Amino acid sequence: MADAARAWSAPYDVTNVRCKQLFAELDTGQPGAAAEAASQALLAIVAAWRDAPSLPAELRKLASGADLRLT
Repeated sequence: MADAARAWSAPYDVTNVRCKQLFAELDTGQPGAAAEAASQALLAIVAAWRDAPSLPAELRKLASGADLRLT
C-alpha cells in the first residue's frame, strides 16, 4: 500500500518541483534554459490531462493549446 500511495502522489511531486524551478528562474529576472525546460515539462504534464473530464475550466484552455507550444 505504501508503494501505491507514493506512486499516486508522484505526479503532484514532480509538478510541484517543476513549478518551483520555473518560479525561481522567473524571479531572477533573466530566466534561461532551466525556465524553458521547466515550462516544457509542465506543458507536457498538462497536455496529458487535456481530455480529463475533471480538469478545471481554467486549465482546459491551457491544456488545449499545450501541444502547440511543445515544439
